[in-house]
Amino acid sequence: MRVYVGTFDEEKAEQVADDLRKAGIKVELRHAIDLNTEGSYYIEGKLSELKKKFGDKFKEIEEVEKHFAKAREFFHEGIKTKEFEEKFLNAVMPERKKFEEIRKFLREKAKGLKSVQDAAKVFDEVAEKFGRKNTEEYMLQFIDEMHYMNFFHSLLERNGIKYEGEVMKGQIADDPFVKVYVEAKDEEADEEVRYEYRVFVRKSVDVYASLIDLLFEAKRLEEIVNNKKGRYAHLLFAADLMARFLDRIEGKRDLDAFMDEMEEIKEENGTIFVSRAAMNEILEALEKAELIKIKKGKIVRRQRS
Repeated sequence: MRVYVGTFDEEKAEQVADDLRKAGIKVELRHAIDLNTEGSYYIEGKLSELKKKFGDKFKEIEEVEKHFAKAREFFHEGIKTKEFEEKFLNAVMPERKKFEEIRKFLREKAKGLKSVQDAAKVFDEVAEKFGRKNTEEYMLQFIDEMHYMNFFHSLLERNGIKYEGEVMKGQIADDPFVKVYVEAKDEEADEEVRYEYRVFVRKSVDVYASLIDLLFEAKRLEEIVNNKKGRYAHLLFAADLMARFLDRIEGKRDLDAFMDEMEEIKEENGTIFVSRAAMNEILEALEKAELIKIKKGKIVRRQRS
């Protein structure tokens, strides 16, 4: 019986598998092609014309207009692209200020990066220094910023701005031709409110760990969880659940009564719900490992020699 560890890209999956193998836990990797489809409605045209036609309907038009106003405020002939991006993003995404310390830390660390492995180590350092939750929030914010800047640069390029090396030149059009993504309903789609889809095809790897190995190697697994700042904690929980099953088997017990008891495990801070299907898998794994014996509707714990 396997326990699902997670889905990762190929390199990260190998790192996870290596961590678990070092603890003596058998690992299975399943490779697959992952397809994700996203779609958005949009309108396109001169900003002034879109305001006349859709200004009362789509609030996104006003937001784009404000963003162009900010771009004009910060742009000047020959400004470095990075300088423009920092000023522009600070203005249109004020929430990014929350992560200024993380950005400073990463800028310093990035100077010595030579490989993807080095980048993964830096991520762990950031998580240790600023907390995993803050670090993950920063990564989501960074992805949003990257996507939006790529989109906005494409708008600027269509409206008078040229990119020469690290600098920007030209003049932003007074009435830019824009593409505005809007929140629209299917019935609103027509020749002017169009639909655009994007399909992302990636390779992914599902990682599974042996359930019995988690039980037998619980102490070594706990060391990994502590060293990795809580990573793989859900696997430690799975090992603990197996141990709970064994602890509740005292003498010869009626199988149905035992399963009724284990369906809902009350704890001080919560409740663990275990489905019958999951319970059957757990008991089968324990029986294969010769830790229990099930016969004629009874369950008994075996004594290990």
